[in-house]
Amino acid sequence: MYRRGDRVYRRLAPEAASTWAAFTATPLATQLMDEGVLVRTSAQSADTLEHAPVHCVSYAYEWPFSLLQRAALLHLTLLERLVPAGFTLQDATPSNVMFDGVRPVFIDVTSIVRHTYGSPWHALRQFLETMANPLFLTAHRGVPYQQWLRGAGDAGLPSWQIARLFGWRDYAKPGVLAYVKLNAALERMATKRPTAAEQQVSGRTMGTDALLRMIAGLKTTIAKLRPEPGSQVWAEYTGAESYTAEENSRKREAVSAVFAATVRHTDVVWDVGCNRGDYSLVAAGRAKFVIALDEDPGVIDQLCRRCDASNVTNVLPLVIDFADSSPAQGWRGDERPRLLDRSRPDVVVALGVLHHLVVTKNLPMSQVLTELGRLAPRAIVEYIAPADPMVVQMQRHMPPNRNTVPSLREFETELSSCFAVDEATDLSPTRRLYTLTSREHAA
Repeated sequence: MYRRGDRVYRRLAPEAASTWAAFTATPLATQLMDEGVLVRTSAQSADTLEHAPVHCVSYAYEWPFSLLQRAALLHLTLLERLVPAGFTLQDATPSNVMFDGVRPVFIDVTSIVRHTYGSPWHALRQFLETMANPLFLTAHRGVPYQQWLRGAGDAGLPSWQIARLFGWRDYAKPGVLAYVKLNAALERMATKRPTAAEQQVSGRTMGTDALLRMIAGLKTTIAKLRPEPGSQVWAEYTGAESYTAEENSRKREAVSAVFAATVRHTDVVWDVGCNRGDYSLVAAGRAKFVIALDEDPGVIDQLCRRCDASNVTNVLPLVIDFADSSPAQGWRGDERPRLLDRSRPDVVVALGVLHHLVVTKNLPMSQVLTELGRLAPRAIVEYIAPADPMVVQMQRHMPPNRNTVPSLREFETELSSCFAVDEATDLSPTRRLYTLTSREHAA
């Protein structure tokens, strides 16, 4: 894979080029691209393909439950259609999928290979470890998988590890016995008696009907999964609770007016600490694309469903902690770049989040403002004063000798070193909305 400007190309080895030519000779290839299941791809030469780009590359450890589930179901849906046409998927990892908004698109066309009749799906174990097992972990144990996957890399979560979290009382839960416990047992057998395990697997055949039934059963299991409520920390919090109804209405009107004046139709907007995405959705009506960031998987999962309900196609909700965002990972840090190397915002929005970064993350306000000014040419931020009931409540439970929210005067002094203030609007006696221009980007 390589890029030239905004265009994305893939160079194929001779065998892969032959397979792709055979696949594109079938009506199925065109159908899948027309339906948006498979990335739109055109041949530039016998061994070079061009793919339609997605706005922002993202990774499974940044996806909420709904997006990982959609990526898993896309694999199975695609496989159901490939097998009758004589093809299969030789691998099954989240990296095969990217998101256009909240819609999954299968991008790794070299994963599509010819299927040999009687062969099982050899990528099943990989599918379970990288997609199904993380979903089982959250659905049945209420444990967010994002940090686990961020540390696991391409390996995913082995069944033998996940199996230890489930007891006999969990056997009735979808997928636990059939896919977690059974595969854990096979992994143990392969470790202790590799020859016996290999003999048991080798020579086993699976006809097309049996393979399709297996895929359909796994698809039904994955589709039934829902995140356990315990995995959603801020799902019921909107940020509006500390406003009166009048103040909340005033804030929405003020923010909408600022977006209308500041956000252009060509802009990429980052909404930092977006919560359920109320203002991400407002920005989506103005911007080209919105990346909505919050550390809580539950609220980001809610935003996915809100995008579905409102038919919003230009918002990508990601589980990212702004204070500890995804680093560059993989070989030499080049395989999975940090977010800022995948997307460059024109506008950064930080509403009701600065005090969280200062109080709960213990970050100096000056550093937070410097980082926001470094990210984008323009910013829309909300200041919440130390006397605000929300800040008072948060700081009451914090240990001493931590960073605290500065006074308005101190805040504006720190703000002036990073930004020029274009407009300031009082939302309440303790809250103020700023429209800003970054001094770093203006220089």
